[in-house]
Amino acid sequence: MNRMTILCMDDEINILITLRSQLMRCFPDYAIEIAESGEEALTLVEELLSNGIEIPLVIADQIMPNMQGEQFLIELHARHPQILKVMLTGQASAEAIANVVNHGSLYRFISKPWSEVDLKLTVTEALRCYKQEQKIAQQQVSLQQANSQLESLNANLENLVLQRNNQVYSLLNNIPHIAWLKDHEGRFLVVNESFSQACGYDISQLVGLTDLDIWEQDVAESYRSDDFEVMRSGKQKRVEEKLITADGNCQWIETIKTPVFGDRNKPIGTAGIAIDISDRKQTELTLQSLIEGTASVTGADFFVCLAEKIAIALDVSHICINKKVGESLETLAVYYDQQFQPNATYEISNTPCSEVIKQGIYYCPKNVQDYFPQDEFLSQNESESYMGLALKNEFNETIGVLNILSRKSIANPERAEILLKFFAARAGAELERLQTLENLQQLNSTLEKRVQERTQALQESRNMLQLVLDTIPQRVFWKDRQSRFLGCSPAFANDYQLTDEQIIGKTDFELPWNDWANLYRADDARIIETKTPKLGYEELTRNLNGDQIWIRNSKIPLSNSQGEVIGVLGCYEDISDRKRAEIALGESNERLRATFDQAAVGICQNSLDGRYMQINQRFCDIMGYSETELLVKSFAELTHPDDLAKDDEKARLLVKGELQSFTMEKRYIRKDGEIV
Repeated sequence: MNRMTILCMDDEINILITLRSQLMRCFPDYAIEIAESGEEALTLVEELLSNGIEIPLVIADQIMPNMQGEQFLIELHARHPQILKVMLTGQASAEAIANVVNHGSLYRFISKPWSEVDLKLTVTEALRCYKQEQKIAQQQVSLQQANSQLESLNANLENLVLQRNNQVYSLLNNIPHIAWLKDHEGRFLVVNESFSQACGYDISQLVGLTDLDIWEQDVAESYRSDDFEVMRSGKQKRVEEKLITADGNCQWIETIKTPVFGDRNKPIGTAGIAIDISDRKQTELTLQSLIEGTASVTGADFFVCLAEKIAIALDVSHICINKKVGESLETLAVYYDQQFQPNATYEISNTPCSEVIKQGIYYCPKNVQDYFPQDEFLSQNESESYMGLALKNEFNETIGVLNILSRKSIANPERAEILLKFFAARAGAELERLQTLENLQQLNSTLEKRVQERTQALQESRNMLQLVLDTIPQRVFWKDRQSRFLGCSPAFANDYQLTDEQIIGKTDFELPWNDWANLYRADDARIIETKTPKLGYEELTRNLNGDQIWIRNSKIPLSNSQGEVIGVLGCYEDISDRKRAEIALGESNERLRATFDQAAVGICQNSLDGRYMQINQRFCDIMGYSETELLVKSFAELTHPDDLAKDDEKARLLVKGELQSFTMEKRYIRKDGEIV
């Protein structure tokens, strides 16, 4: 069979997809069609209707290209007035809404952004209203047939009613609702048996009476006012109102009054029918009460509150809200015989809840124990009937069960199902929210533990770094991109008898070494800009006493975890003592060299193999060789052969350490061959 179809129209595809998803989730028995323009929607409506598919409801946006939402709804109403129309928009003007209300019979208006709960309530009521309208339309066929028969004789309505009273009476009695005919003065001409039972009068007593003779004055005046309004306007009127019957019972009825016309299309009376809507109204009132009672409650308190209120509203002995945990159910709230019971965990198998998990909804009107003999809880509580609905998450996965048990048949299963379906959606959302919070708490706990571990490790690392900074003799400092000090080692601060607080946040221009601030600032800027370290360079500066000191300095770019240069890191050490030693050594070497070069005697330095390494000018003069010529020779080449053995032996003992020095006379052979 073709399913009834709900049509949604909007020019934003994301909104259409969201609407369709929510409607499909809330109304699985209906097909959901979408259209992105008024023209497309009208074509789709005609196509669906021509294929025998019934369309009870259309939801349309107002702001649309080409055909606006109000134009579409008015055109739709002109073609198919039986289709209910809902406008969903955040930009519709009051004029546009009024236009649709006046010319398109707008059913409801929902503002964007909408609540899924509001959408579900509106659509549920619209579908119920549509079905009720269909029933009323079918029931009015009989009344319209009666009116068509009366129209041929309505030149004199009173005479016509009197003459055809039996026929009309028979017709009205076939209508399963309160029905009547009145003349233009509001006197009853014909009533049916249902009317007679409601007011406590015999049918024969009612003819000729008015509402003032039957009902309380304020009620009667309201009825008469409606009659006169209908005859004056010539239009049908529909109103929901309370009726106190003769036996004191209160009913909610939907009254439909229609003008009856005589010659020249002049109203000569009214025809009315009152449909008992007590069940529907009671469902609405109960639902409203439950919504108000649970609106401000969340978390575990929500399930407790909901269980109590549903049990009272449906007059059942037992209601339970459960969370699915693997193959078991864990109760969140158990309301049993007007009091709460401790939460428990039980297996799903062999219980009615197993059918709920499979089917999504399960209803057993009687003998539920016979169907689940292994469920001890059913027998312990003498359960007769059962109804349960699955609680779903946003992925349509079953995450729990909402169920009711009763020791008798559930009084109004249709109303019970409506209430459970509505609050199953709310309970599912709340349960999913709680599970999300639990997951977040677990995640937060894990993250907190990791943070503590990392904080401890970082603290240990910082302590170690601080220990290093406190211990190493080198001075360490770091600055930001504007050359403001971010930190330094204790040795750095102690050099100038300052504290960290007196240094951090300041530049070199604000500190005792400001004479060199321009130089330091230029170095910092160049290192930051080029991202290139400057290592092992020597600088001259002043200490706290104003004395010049030498330091060996290194600076590198300071980067963050993203590799961005955020400043400069530097370290230096005082090399003044070494520098002074180097200067003194240089001066000593210069004096030694002068003595070596200017000595009146020949001086030379030989390697262990006897070759000349260094000679002075006097030695060159004695030997008759130039310095260049001698540096490629050894002393053995220049020593007289007869003196060589003695010289070698002395040199050997000297190298072995057996002699600290020796003096000897020996013969050298000059370059010109002479002996010296």
